[in-house]
Amino acid sequence: MNAIGENDKSETQCCCSASRPFNRDFQIHENSSLPAPRLEDLREVEISDASEIRALIGENPPHSCESSFANIYMWGGAYKTKILRWRGRIVLYNSVDGLLRYPIGKALPPDELSELVDAFAKASLIAVPYIYDMPPDYLSIFPDAQSRFRFVPDAADFDYLYSIPHLIGLNGVRLRKKRNHIKHFLSGNPGARVEPVSGENLGRVRSFMLEIDERRGFLAEMSAIERGIENFEALSLKGILLYAESGDIAGAAVFSDLGSGAWTVHFEKSVHEIEGAAQFLVKEEADAIARLGGSVMNREQDLGDANLRHAKESLDPFAMYKRMRAYFNL
Repeated sequence: MNAIGENDKSETQCCCSASRPFNRDFQIHENSSLPAPRLEDLREVEISDASEIRALIGENPPHSCESSFANIYMWGGAYKTKILRWRGRIVLYNSVDGLLRYPIGKALPPDELSELVDAFAKASLIAVPYIYDMPPDYLSIFPDAQSRFRFVPDAADFDYLYSIPHLIGLNGVRLRKKRNHIKHFLSGNPGARVEPVSGENLGRVRSFMLEIDERRGFLAEMSAIERGIENFEALSLKGILLYAESGDIAGAAVFSDLGSGAWTVHFEKSVHEIEGAAQFLVKEEADAIARLGGSVMNREQDLGDANLRHAKESLDPFAMYKRMRAYFNL
């Protein structure tokens, strides 16, 4: 999921060579006594699935922005996301792109992962020849998985992780320009104020974000924003609204708890014409997350976009969540 609204998408090394031969045998025998995937039970994700999916995420909580029920549900309309309960896990399927995502729950061994792919492939549901959102440590847990899949980290898929105290303090040379932008914003907007997103201002947040996305033609994100605003409390979303000196909205952000001290920023919008608003908004997000007990901000992927990459790198991330793709033969 992309956190569109950065206002300004690392050299990677594959875990195995792109030319490495691999053998994916669709005839699985190891788990013949276990239930096969019942694809007829695939259904759309619903708000009522929140507690179950969050509990499964909690069994193995990563700092991945994809491991957020809010993201799963909000983007579920655009991607027509379907879920399937299988062997104590939740399988996620993007039915628009024909894409499987690594199941939510405890680590899934490669033979069972192959079995899952086999079932979807035989039902002609696979259009993209890889499993998305493979955990970075999967090969350290299952080193023999390379005999079944080819694992490729793609920098466009990586999440940017930031220290909340670092974003609040804006210390260091790399953040000097951010400090200057914020000083400019505050000098021009001494009466600027920030308020938490609530039922009273939720409509203004919706209108502000949708207007920006409509101008840019971000139709999929507009759908995600709508689903988020309509279910703000049920999705446990939080946010802030930034007002300029004039009283007009200068920016807004929506975020949620990933667990283990990490929070992910789902949507972030600011008025480009108000210098420094974008930078001040990020600092205020960090302040808000800190008050909620967070220590890490996940600003999601850059999707290969050079402008997004520059914006995210300029905020000085301390780490990347390097999810992988697991390629297979169809």
